[in-house]
Amino acid sequence: MSADLSQTAIPTLSLKIANSGLARRPSGDRRATLNDPFATQEAARAFLSEISADLIHRDDRRAAISSDVLSRLTAWRGALCRLLDTVTSGAKPKPEDLDIVNSAASPAKRIKTLTATMGTEETILTEDPVVRLSAFCVDELTRCDPRRLKKCARPECAMYFYDQTRNRSARWHADDPCGWRSRDERRRSPISSA
Repeated sequence: MSADLSQTAIPTLSLKIANSGLARRPSGDRRATLNDPFATQEAARAFLSEISADLIHRDDRRAAISSDVLSRLTAWRGALCRLLDTVTSGAKPKPEDLDIVNSAASPAKRIKTLTATMGTEETILTEDPVVRLSAFCVDELTRCDPRRLKKCARPECAMYFYDQTRNRSARWHADDPCGWRSRDERRRSPISSA
């Protein structure tokens, strides 16, 4: 894979799904809260509709979100998170996590069509939201630079992000709030003032 950002894709959907199961403490809040989109069928339907707006705009609104689909989505997201954990730590992904992510995407049927600009557009044909999301995430992760996949350096956060800096030096998923909080904590610590 190329280290040049112009040649790689940012795995936005994969990161959004992986981060959806993490508690967040927005700027100005005292506590972290978890709003797991896979906790209820309504929340899952709203989350899938939101993240699908740009990518899965064809027949996704008809997809049924049953309790079986919710449990499969949760298990698949867990495997995706474990896969990202190992990649961000510099290790190779575990075969069982790769198997879960890949086998979820394998039933997807794909159709490539030619566009007016002589490019190609790929459509994934399936009514199963787990298969559809898995297929999109596998595509994203195969086109990204795995060295740029990172976990926020602030231990209280642990959000996944894609480092878009030229020299891959980003430490936090966002400067607000994690960068500000880390610098503020370092400034206030008794060790730094000694």
